[in-house]
Amino acid sequence: MKKAKSKKKAQTTKKTQGKKKAQATKKTQGTSKTQARKKPQSTKKAPAKRKVGGAYPPIVLCNSGTVDHTDGAITFENNFTSPCTITSCTVPCWPSPPAPNPVVPAAQNGIPGQKTVALMCIPQTGTYSYTATCCLIAAPPTIIVV
Repeated sequence: MKKAKSKKKAQTTKKTQGKKKAQATKKTQGTSKTQARKKPQSTKKAPAKRKVGGAYPPIVLCNSGTVDHTDGAITFENNFTSPCTITSCTVPCWPSPPAPNPVVPAAQNGIPGQKTVALMCIPQTGTYSYTATCCLIAAPPTIIVV
């Protein structure tokens, strides 16, 4: 009976040596038990991110443009090679002084500068005007809030 026990002991020793060798190989490959475990996937969907500036394209400075009344912000685009300051805007909820007038950065390497102005509330629908230092046109451009 002693021979059977010694055989069994020899088999378990070989098994544990094989496991240790396999573990050592895994470690040398740079994986560990914690890295090998995968986190369970959540079934909840992440909340939809609201697109800054909304569904309409940015308003190109000195041109008229449209924004949705629920956007909460207006994005301006500057194609000029110098920065441009928006000096006034009649859109309700436009940030008023002491907030500084928004400066839209200059275009660089053919890429227009952009500035998003957050509104203080949700504006009413309508047509509003704005002025900017780079616009040399007689009639100020308009922003249509739909």
